[in-house]
Amino acid sequence: MIYAMYHGDIEPWMVVQHINADDTDDSINNLRLVTRTLARRRRRQYSNNTSGFIGVSWHKMSRKWYAYVFVDKKLINLGTYHDPREAARVHDRAKVQAYGIEHAWTNARAGLLDDERKAA
Repeated sequence: MIYAMYHGDIEPWMVVQHINADDTDDSINNLRLVTRTLARRRRRQYSNNTSGFIGVSWHKMSRKWYAYVFVDKKLINLGTYHDPREAARVHDRAKVQAYGIEHAWTNARAGLLDDERKAA
């Protein structure tokens, strides 16, 4: 493992994470050591995702897009929105507030809000 070659042994509760989320980019400046808990926060979208965004789902009763975020295994409702992109932005702000910009896997960082990718 590249990280271990530069920094030595890795504790069992830690994992190496690719900062830019590109698993093929093993450059040393793209690798960081994080806890397994932090690594789990960067989950990919589920295959049944209808909005195309992380933390955004369709709310049938209100007929609007529902924004949410999980913090410490608790679901936090961020409200409903007419525009799924607006809901995605609200989700991103909440996630950055909860985890910090370095560890928040947002829609913008994932390239789902292409026009805002560099800002987040």
